[in-house]
Amino acid sequence: DNTARVWRRTDDGAWAHETLQGHENTVLSAAFAPDGTRIVTASDDNTARVWRRDDDGAWTHETLQGHENWVLSAAFSPDGTRIVTASSDNTARVWRRTDDGAWAHDTLQGHEDWVRSAAFAPDGTRIVTASGDSTARVWDARYLSGSGDWRNTQTMSRPVAICLERLSNSWAETADPAAGAAQRYHPDRVITQADADAYPAFRDRIGEDVCAPILNPPPWWRALIFWR
Repeated sequence: DNTARVWRRTDDGAWAHETLQGHENTVLSAAFAPDGTRIVTASDDNTARVWRRDDDGAWTHETLQGHENWVLSAAFSPDGTRIVTASSDNTARVWRRTDDGAWAHDTLQGHEDWVRSAAFAPDGTRIVTASGDSTARVWDARYLSGSGDWRNTQTMSRPVAICLERLSNSWAETADPAAGAAQRYHPDRVITQADADAYPAFRDRIGEDVCAPILNPPPWWRALIFWR
């Protein structure tokens, strides 16, 4: 019905709602800001809108306009200062306030199909996008190229690497649920002789970065697979 609604419990336990009205087509997603004072909605009217209460308690909104097709999702950064939107124009956009209070955006460009969703990492330094081109991409949110496009992207289309976690300065034990044994792995990134002794696939790779491609990883390392 082209609206979003904000629901709350009343004193008698019933659910009441307020309507966020302004989009000109279907509202596809909605999310609160971390501090709960704002809401961002995404719509197939090609816009996102940021809603907040005015001094009288009424909901008002600002429009994030720039996508060339449907806006499929929108989310705030962990500190609430930025918003990332995903669109069927094959891009995501990162929105921020300028010094004059207007909304400006930078474009995450590289997907070959609709960008279905986008989200910030918990520390706000990275963004992940998911697309109908069968890939996800990780964007470094700390740097701008100066042209308005984000750089330092990593495409994740298949599991091609195992990164051994930096857990401590000692060996760590991971159980093999299939064999009932324990598999040792080193917490550093460089493959060592001990790694090769523990996992034969490492035998010809001593000294290499452990995030390089590994074929047929053992099942008990599944949780350590990184995509790139």
